Amino acid sequence: MRNFLNFIFPVLVSVLYSNAALSQEQQYQPNDLVVLFSKVSDLKTTQNLKGDIVFPDTVKATLETTSVLEYCGVWYTDDFQHLSADMGERIFDVKIREMFGSFNTAYNGELVSKNCGGESDGVFIVRGDETDILLLQYKAVSAVNFEEFVPVAIVSEIEVQEAKSNLEQQDIAQQNKLDELGKRYLELSESPLNTHLGSINLSYPEKNEEIKLCTLKISGDEAVPFLQYQSLSSLGQS
Repeated sequence: MRNFLNFIFPVLVSVLYSNAALSQEQQYQPNDLVVLFSKVSDLKTTQNLKGDIVFPDTVKATLETTSVLEYCGVWYTDDFQHLSADMGERIFDVKIREMFGSFNTAYNGELVSKNCGGESDGVFIVRGDETDILLLQYKAVSAVNFEEFVPVAIVSEIEVQEAKSNLEQQDIAQQNKLDELGKRYLELSESPLNTHLGSINLSYPEKNEEIKLCTLKISGDEAVPFLQYQSLSSLGQS
């Protein structure tokens, strides 16, 4: 990506400082991410009487019926080598929803990551009609025409790192629970006791994996508790 940072940087600073959502006293770092709304999208902000940045009621109403919002990330790959595509999507999903929350608005629809930007006269540029939300690395500011986007928030590099750490800890905790559950099921499967009923547990597989199912085949007297359980379950649902 070609960079004309020296020429564009003062323009971004003036735009950011004119936006009440961004503090003039904050020291922006090169790897911070500027959150921008496309002027083509339905995402519009305004200031209330207290000077807070909020969504107008019309925008809130639109968001309630909007099932999908698209966002795009533009940054220098070398600066974000620590962030896998999957982890990046998870982090940005969290941070974008938090950003909506800071505007006293909850977005419950789907956030979809997409590619955007391309070469134009030898310069990499992102157009406003390519995405609803843009996450732009602060030092890659030359990639955006600010006549087509409005900056609304900053996601700091520290926030990204903290979100990554939190998600990794959640993954570890979830895996530990699954391991313990698997161990318990194995113990029950190897036990001669018939004090527990069998069940089928389903979960969505990881990408490019098939769903795997495991069931028990029981006949004779041992099958009676299972058949009785099925009858009781049917009665409970009627």
